[in-house]
Amino acid sequence: MKIIAITVTLLLLVSTGVGWWIYDRHMNDQRSEAIERAELKEKLKKELMRKAQEELRAKRRIYKKNSPWHIQYAFKAGDLGQTEDFTKHLLTLALNRTVSSYGSYHLEHVELDSTLPASALEALEQKNVDLIILPGLAPYMQRAKPINIPLVKGILSYHLLELRSGTFNFDDISKQKDLQQHKIQLIFGSALRLCLDKQGFNIAGNPDGADYRFAHIGESTDNKKLSASHCINIAMPRLFYVHKEQSLLHERIQRGLELCLYDGSFERIFNKHCAPILDRAKLEQRNLWTLPNPQINPAISTTSSHLWYQITY
Repeated sequence: MKIIAITVTLLLLVSTGVGWWIYDRHMNDQRSEAIERAELKEKLKKELMRKAQEELRAKRRIYKKNSPWHIQYAFKAGDLGQTEDFTKHLLTLALNRTVSSYGSYHLEHVELDSTLPASALEALEQKNVDLIILPGLAPYMQRAKPINIPLVKGILSYHLLELRSGTFNFDDISKQKDLQQHKIQLIFGSALRLCLDKQGFNIAGNPDGADYRFAHIGESTDNKKLSASHCINIAMPRLFYVHKEQSLLHERIQRGLELCLYDGSFERIFNKHCAPILDRAKLEQRNLWTLPNPQINPAISTTSSHLWYQITY
């Protein structure tokens, strides 16, 4: 009986060992296959990127040979508030920086029937224009190709408050929750509606029943209805957008803006056009409330000091 028991035990040990060896071999094979698939996927990805870069280089040579580029844009000086012709100046500088690599260019302004974002997007998708300006929000980025460098360094994210009724006084507002009890007026289709709604702000259904509204940072501080001590910051950058198929134009403008950031010309233009506005607004003297914006695309950095205006106290 002992011999039988020993034999059975040995057989079990052998079978168990063989089983584990088979299992280990199987797992090693699976790991090897997974590694091979990952390496093949990475190789294909690099090959696709190489081909895409070659195509862009080829297109760049063709465009440069057939210069000048004819670029139609659909924005005006007032599209970024009272920043005069900042965007036209910046765009021209970015294109000038890239003439040696991409060739000469010609800019043409196209007047749209409507200034609403939907109209600008439609014109871009139909290739009636080449370049527009829109807020850097995810829904817009699904339909067009953004250049993720905030124009005017995001200063339009700062909102002053203007009294619309006599039901309260800004001097009595010391906390955000105090302001939320009163009704704010928003224009129809405002991109800020979702953000304010999530934060518990009381949005007026009827503009005539609103207690206050957001005022543009560039609006005259002589306005007696403007609060002298409050400001709300909601990250809402304005960006250049091109058609999804216009990779080369996107590449050129992106490269030009990066060169402007690198050599300091972006900052100099910003100071020339926007410093007077900031001096009048006196943001550093205001009680600032910063609200998160759930609609902003994660691809846009909201912390880089060279891309965003920073208040210094």
